[in-house]
Amino acid sequence: ADAADRVGVLQEELGAARAMAAGVAALRAQLIVKAPIDGQLTDLADPLRPGQWVRPETTLGRVVSPDRRRVVAFIAAEDLARAKPGAAARMIFDDPAAPALALRLESVDPANAEALDAPYLSARMGGPIPTEPINGQSGKSAAGEEGRRSARERPTTAVYRATLQPVDPDDAANLPPQTLAGRVFIDAAPLSLAQRTWRAAAAVLIRESGF
Repeated sequence: ADAADRVGVLQEELGAARAMAAGVAALRAQLIVKAPIDGQLTDLADPLRPGQWVRPETTLGRVVSPDRRRVVAFIAAEDLARAKPGAAARMIFDDPAAPALALRLESVDPANAEALDAPYLSARMGGPIPTEPINGQSGKSAAGEEGRRSARERPTTAVYRATLQPVDPDDAANLPPQTLAGRVFIDAAPLSLAQRTWRAAAAVLIRESGF
């Protein structure tokens, strides 16, 4: 009877240990950062050390797909109601050597952009969107060109972030690999049967990013 009782106790302890191990494995799995796409890891946060704790909103890096590209544009508030997902669009690049790119409007954020995640469009970088530093950051106080690009800024006018996809991915893949700035012209919904216009928005062509 004592041996049977002992076996029962050991089985209970084994079950508890297995449950604890499964719980620890589940917690460890939650700490593994996985990108939703395949690609190359770039723009690593600096510095990062093994065992270091980071805040949930911290950008650890970006996984960039070499084959998938998309366009990020910022639409003025007065044009928002007429920019409908599914609308045809085309991008005219600042680089005159780059051919126009046919696009389809995929989505528009419902709230105005609180930060400009396309620094090439910031007025301080020569772009068309006026901005101001967030939390007292300033590109002038950062060291070098990389510091100026990493300083977070917010638009000072209401603009809405839109995502567009190339109609033909091969057309985008054949463009130069770097980020390309320009303007997107979106086929806007008509105000009347006799009126149909193309609305312009500042935009950049970037590689598909997982973070």
